[in-house]
Amino acid sequence: MAEQVEGSFTFTVLDERENLYFVKGDSPMCLYYYPRCGVYLYASTEAILNRALGRLNLPIGKPERIMLDCGDILKLTHSGRREMSSFDASSLMDPWGSFSMWPTPTRSRTRRHSVEQEYLEELKNVAACCGYSPASVDRLLESGFSTDEIEEFLYEGTMYQ
Repeated sequence: MAEQVEGSFTFTVLDERENLYFVKGDSPMCLYYYPRCGVYLYASTEAILNRALGRLNLPIGKPERIMLDCGDILKLTHSGRREMSSFDASSLMDPWGSFSMWPTPTRSRTRRHSVEQEYLEELKNVAACCGYSPASVDRLLESGFSTDEIEEFLYEGTMYQ
């Protein structure tokens, strides 16, 4: 399924056996494991996850960061065991296919721009759902805020128009 999805994504899927799958595309994701209590926590960015944890003030110890790359599939079994797999993510990395006449650095720069543009469009859509105009997002970007910081503002409800 992941090989046929277009755009940026990371999926989490819970199956009927209570196994949780992380299917990592090229969108951001941060996953922590807390060995002291056997808990996994995740969010789209590390900053958002850390801010939420700071507000919760849970006594759960120091986390282990689990890194996933584009194309990784992580299965967490109901007992907490980790199993890794992967899918072919080449379509996410090379939108022109193997017969492109463009040199690799140009392709990767263009793909990165495309992913960043998709993320910005998604961010503006989320902002609109929260009652903010796309122009508000543009003004924050022009003021020097990053897209990650704007996403945090939206989820916290502290974005100003």
